[in-house]
Amino acid sequence: MRTVWLFGFAAAALFVGIALYLQPLKPNVISLQFTFSESAFLAVLHGWQAEGVARFRAHFVADYALLVCYGAFGYTFARRARVFSSCPSGRKRLLTWALPLAALADAIENVLHLYLSSAASQAAAALFPAAGVAATFKWLLLGMFAAVAVLSLGKRTG
Repeated sequence: MRTVWLFGFAAAALFVGIALYLQPLKPNVISLQFTFSESAFLAVLHGWQAEGVARFRAHFVADYALLVCYGAFGYTFARRARVFSSCPSGRKRLLTWALPLAALADAIENVLHLYLSSAASQAAAALFPAAGVAATFKWLLLGMFAAVAVLSLGKRTG
């Protein structure tokens, strides 16, 4: 379980560090993640101005490390934690793969956001909603993992 907690603590530390680093951006990064059109995406970037866009683009190195850590945490936690040993196989499979799939969606979102926020980007209109869909899928999987984990822990302790 040491590996599980190492990934978990690393993910938490990276998340806090990224949140603090991006905190000055107004509107916040979450508002960018849930844009589904070019005009909405560019409106957020315009609000950030050049300095904010540079800050946003600079955070991706840490964000890629974060997605590796939380994906690995979710996988190892679901497979190794005794609290889930009595879970039905479908729930355990969902727990096992939710965070790795969220990390994959996050990586796709990151690639799209890096491209769409570059000054040289002449992006196809379909890439803007694709980034929003990837972000939405990521957040749904993160929420689903949390809900299933809490439900499983509640059944175990209740």
